[in-house]
Amino acid sequence: MSAPDRAAWRAFAVRLSGGAGIASLGAGAIFFVAANWQRLDVFGRFALIEAALAACAAIAWWRPPPDRVGRYGLVLASLLAGALLALYGQAYQTGADLYELFIVWGLLMLPFAFAARSAAVWAIWWIVANVAMGLMFGWLG
Repeated sequence: MSAPDRAAWRAFAVRLSGGAGIASLGAGAIFFVAANWQRLDVFGRFALIEAALAACAAIAWWRPPPDRVGRYGLVLASLLAGALLALYGQAYQTGADLYELFIVWGLLMLPFAFAARSAAVWAIWWIVANVAMGLMFGWLG
């Protein structure tokens, strides 16, 4: 087995940078809503996250998932679906257990995972499903 050549390292760096950028965009959207919690009313908070989620779905529709842009859009949509559920849980205090929100998040992510045909989306789904099971069965505090 030989060491990777320059082209392989460049391709790895591009994929790693893209993934880090998508994770940063998802975290940035969540932090923006959290930082402006007092300034935005409930409708404004939901509108921001829902608009970002709709934009990600539109990008994935425009450039279907074999394309990198479509896959990145579905990864970000999966993250924003969780942010939307967390926002719903904070805004309305439904009394739902935390594991129930993770289960619903996993169910909302399934269409994105099937559409993306990407190991990255399935990895995120697997993490969410494992956290849901850990919380449900008391394995996580």
